[in-house]
Amino acid sequence: KQKVNKYFDYNLLFLVIFLLCFGLVMLYSSSAYIAGNRFGDSAFYYRKSLQSVNIPNKVTHIGNNAFGGCQSLSSIAISENVSSIGEGAFSACKSLMSITIPDGVTTIRQRSFWYCSSLHTITLPKSLESIGDEAFMSCNSLVSIELPEKVSSIGTQAFGYCNNLKSVRIVGALKKIDARTFYACNQLQ
Repeated sequence: KQKVNKYFDYNLLFLVIFLLCFGLVMLYSSSAYIAGNRFGDSAFYYRKSLQSVNIPNKVTHIGNNAFGGCQSLSSIAISENVSSIGEGAFSACKSLMSITIPDGVTTIRQRSFWYCSSLHTITLPKSLESIGDEAFMSCNSLVSIELPEKVSSIGTQAFGYCNNLKSVRIVGALKKIDARTFYACNQLQ
């Protein structure tokens, strides 16, 4: 019988491992790049250690739940180019104390700032036209709010359970306000 020599190609093994690792790095890099250019749905969802966000000028939309559940988030700078804030975008950001929503935003969607329990100062833009259901629900530290002139509709429980809300200033003429918009706001005068 003839003896068969077994040969193992280490060069081929090295090449396969290298390409596999290179492919994973490229996949990770491209997904991080996409998240950085557009804050899409759930982009930073439940990143509990995230403390501050500076949304750059190239971003025009903050997606649904983009920063939802970021419990340590205390500072947000939103660029003037943002025109829409998605559902639950900043929900349950319990450390957030103040927010200035830039001009250009016309709609604050459902539960955008739901359960931001430390939120005491909200500056709404003059361009704002509607506030969705439960948008600021359970913002227990909120004491007062001024609704800009263009706001024509406010959804169900938009400010519901804001236990310390004492004053609401309505500048324009609302066309639609739900009977439960300020539900359980017992301090409201």
